Amino acid sequence: MRLLANTFATSPTGEKVFLAAGTEAPEWAHGVITNPAVLPQTATVEQDGGTVPAPEDEQKPAPAPDEDAELRAALEDKTVDQLRDLASEQGLSTGGKKSELIDRLLG
Repeated sequence: MRLLANTFATSPTGEKVFLAAGTEAPEWAHGVITNPAVLPQTATVEQDGGTVPAPEDEQKPAPAPDEDAELRAALEDKTVDQLRDLASEQGLSTGGKKSELIDRLLG
């Protein structure tokens, strides 16, 4: 499942993990992410007396609530080295000040 927005999720080991928008969520996260704005919507259409997934161009993501403040606060608690590690994991540039790293991670 490809995430529609940035979020944090608690792993089975109890670690809070940053998951970036546009990335594939790990299998364990499928059951713990409950915010509908982060998850792709499974739209359906009626066809031949049954319900089937709608073509992707007809599926619309749920409106995303403003989670940036919560995510920003969680990222502010991390060290610059931790933020650089997160940026690196997401294929983002790891240079700059803490605030720049946070802005980059929030996309």
